[in-house]
Amino acid sequence: MNRTIINLWYRVESVLFTEHTVVPISVFRILWGILMSFNFFEALTARGEYRYFNTVFHFRYPGFEFIPVLNDQWLLVVFAVGLITSIFLLFGYFYKAASVALFIVYLYVFSIDQAYFNNHYYFYCLVNLFFLFVPANQHFSLDHFWRKTKPIKTYRWMLLLFQLQICIVYFYGGVSKLLNPEWLSGLAVKTLYTNISNRLEWGLGQDELTIVALIVTFGGLIFDLLVPFGLMAKTRWIKLLSFCFIFFFNISNAITLQIGTFPFAMMASVVLFVFPAPQGHFRITQAVEKNKSLVIGLIAIHFAFQLIFPLRHLVVNGNVFWTGESKMWSWHMMSGGSDISAAFFLAERDEKDQVLQWHELDPSKFLNKTQLRNLGKYPALIPQFAKFLKREAELAGMTNVAVYADILVSRNDKPYRFIVHPEQELSGLKYNVSLKHNNWILLYKEENQRLYHR
Repeated sequence: MNRTIINLWYRVESVLFTEHTVVPISVFRILWGILMSFNFFEALTARGEYRYFNTVFHFRYPGFEFIPVLNDQWLLVVFAVGLITSIFLLFGYFYKAASVALFIVYLYVFSIDQAYFNNHYYFYCLVNLFFLFVPANQHFSLDHFWRKTKPIKTYRWMLLLFQLQICIVYFYGGVSKLLNPEWLSGLAVKTLYTNISNRLEWGLGQDELTIVALIVTFGGLIFDLLVPFGLMAKTRWIKLLSFCFIFFFNISNAITLQIGTFPFAMMASVVLFVFPAPQGHFRITQAVEKNKSLVIGLIAIHFAFQLIFPLRHLVVNGNVFWTGESKMWSWHMMSGGSDISAAFFLAERDEKDQVLQWHELDPSKFLNKTQLRNLGKYPALIPQFAKFLKREAELAGMTNVAVYADILVSRNDKPYRFIVHPEQELSGLKYNVSLKHNNWILLYKEENQRLYHR
């Protein structure tokens, strides 16, 4: 047994610490700098205006409420720094400082509002993190040409960081489809492409939509599950075929789904798989010898987390695609469309807990469309907003305030159902992040269609 473990350890060492070129990462750095620059330029213009500059309330990540939301002027500075550091990364100029600054700035913007959570942005955070540990300025950089930085030995683990993470994104996107009954039935895709057909004025009938849904449902599933193996294959024609499918898949997504820069990021990532595996001998220098156990340990921890954490919803009661519990950080891609109808109510009570007056509030006066839609997609956000409404009501002079809501959610054009009970007081709730179902989130099978009237 000990001999097996030792042999496995040396096999891992030989894979991770074989000397290897970082040319693919240097090329990817250039493409990544362009994408990050575009993202921060958008943040300085229309997207920032919509999400940050005219926003009354921000949903916070549990445990990270201490991170301040800066005022509009300082946010402009943050976005400008993000744009500048992205350009520095693009040209490989003061690379180490630029990569650290870009990671911190992007992570800060990501942490401002939980309602904007997206697997794409989560992936961007991880890629920015990886650049901190990889000398991606070894080639095609101003550091190399102007500053004459000293070349350092590079190893295969540096490339594997990016490669394995990208493969996990694809594969777990496929796993999420495989575990989603509404994807397998074609309902999720049919809903998506009905909306796409209407938006792009394709004029597809029900028969055509059914055929498209069938092709995309099983084509997307097979693509996600198999393309990671194609990317890592040693056979050139399999790798080339995988590249072709990736470009076709992501170009079609960019045209139809309008999901920002993510399809272009995944197409750019192809350069990381172009170079073949190294043919050289396994060599560890004295400097690397001191740190190899730490490197192997950190890589093992990261990818163990990436493989296990996305599956945590399997032990939580309820359908994750309805309750939203354990859905974040799990690479659930394209699980369908959601619509929400919501009205909030403030109840003023007297000392005997009798309702004196009801006040109805339109949540769209406080939340933008993205925040409001994700209030139904991620019910964990509801107590935060209820506490905000109660606090604002008390500041306005109301006393003994209770918050209720009629929140009806429709997934993939199915009938609207309550996601929380209309008679549930919301401001006193706390979302439990453990692997237990929060009972105040109604399970789909338990909810009926009876409407409540106040």
